[in-house]
Amino acid sequence: MKKGLFSLVLFFASIGGVFADGIVASVSHATYDSPKGAFVDIFVEVLGSSMHYIKLENKTYEARLGVIVTIVGEGGVEVHDSITLVSPKSDNMVDFKHAFRYPLEDGHYEATVDLYDIYIPDGVLTAKFVMDLDYDVEHVRLSDVLLLSDYKPSIDESIYVKSGLQLGPLPFMTCAPSQNQLPFYFEIYGTEDFLSAPFIVKTEIFKDSTSNQPMSVFYKRVEPREIIPMLLVSDISKLESGYYILRVSVLDKSKTLRDNRVVGFTRLTQGTNNRITGLPLEWVKTLSPGDLEYSLKALAPILPGTLNARLNTLLQKKDIRGMQTMLSKVWLRRSPRSSEEAYKKYMAVARQVDKKFHSGLGYGFESDRGRIYMKYGAPSQIIEESAEPTAFPYEIWIYNKVPDGQTNIKFLFYNPSLAAGQMVLLHTNAVGELYNDKWERVLYSKATSDPQPANYLDEKHAPDGFMRRAREYFESN
Repeated sequence: MKKGLFSLVLFFASIGGVFADGIVASVSHATYDSPKGAFVDIFVEVLGSSMHYIKLENKTYEARLGVIVTIVGEGGVEVHDSITLVSPKSDNMVDFKHAFRYPLEDGHYEATVDLYDIYIPDGVLTAKFVMDLDYDVEHVRLSDVLLLSDYKPSIDESIYVKSGLQLGPLPFMTCAPSQNQLPFYFEIYGTEDFLSAPFIVKTEIFKDSTSNQPMSVFYKRVEPREIIPMLLVSDISKLESGYYILRVSVLDKSKTLRDNRVVGFTRLTQGTNNRITGLPLEWVKTLSPGDLEYSLKALAPILPGTLNARLNTLLQKKDIRGMQTMLSKVWLRRSPRSSEEAYKKYMAVARQVDKKFHSGLGYGFESDRGRIYMKYGAPSQIIEESAEPTAFPYEIWIYNKVPDGQTNIKFLFYNPSLAAGQMVLLHTNAVGELYNDKWERVLYSKATSDPQPANYLDEKHAPDGFMRRAREYFESN
């Protein structure tokens, strides 16, 4: 028997989340200060064509999106809000959106926005982000920078209206080929108290998060005031397709940095696919048929049943276009700003899992151990046992916590064929996975000398015996 940590140290955390079968939605946010205190605005916009519509009596159609917002601070849950968004009643599938506003104290927060189709609640699309608010600190401060697709003057009272402007948040943080200017909104606080002279707002655009040399720079001279709303517009007409970083800085008259904020966006140009509706993606088209099939099979462990059924049909038909489109949709939902990079990181894990659990019966990630690793990540501890004389060789994987929040989760794999590497899942206490209350009798079924219990059909446990430790391992905390 051996106890130890899993030997593979692999990328997993950043691919967390659950897929929705069809929902395509954008979630963005920005925090601000105000005389009444700090708050966060959260914007949700859903692509109407990705929703399931029902026909109403007046021959129009409607869709309904369930939204659950959870914000956890250092002291626990600060916000738990649930709402159903109803699409405009129309003859067509139309996009629709909603904005949420929540007051927050200074501190660190982790936010989760879960989206699901009310009429087909098979899957949940989850967006997660962190927020660090420090508006009570006595210095010049910037709000978050909200990227926009459009804006116009308005006197309405709405979360979308700030400083007399109705703001349209940029969906998916992605600029379409036709968008040659990038407007953005932010606010500056404290300059009246901490700066005695006009100051400079500096904006820079970088090719990506690793670049040091800006591709464009803009300066604006501003007079100090208590709260300064700022709407600026950057020319992006000369930017090639790719991912970019926008940085906004406040510099005093001596050019000393007082505060700055950064936000990322994706620029698309003519000839590149729209990341919302133009599928498949260009980088997916470059995959060979073999790599495409391999990549989709590697996704199976983390897809819901409805998508797996569709995947199997595409693989059986060898539908290249369909497979390309499916792979594109999966990675756009996982990482709309850097789908190719996220795909490559995930496939690096898949290849190592394939190698470690390869047994000659399919790819390693198609085995039970490979599937569990791809779905839940590396276990906190593994117990390997091959020396118990009356048991088949077995392993118990222990997880202190899995991505969906369950704790003290254990998976029991065993090798009834005794062939090298042929471990199969026998039992687990994880919700939604294989549960077998007679696992102990199955594990020790090699022991033909065990007395048969009087209530054979109901008996769950094997008799106690020499070196029988599996129950102890599985039930210990």
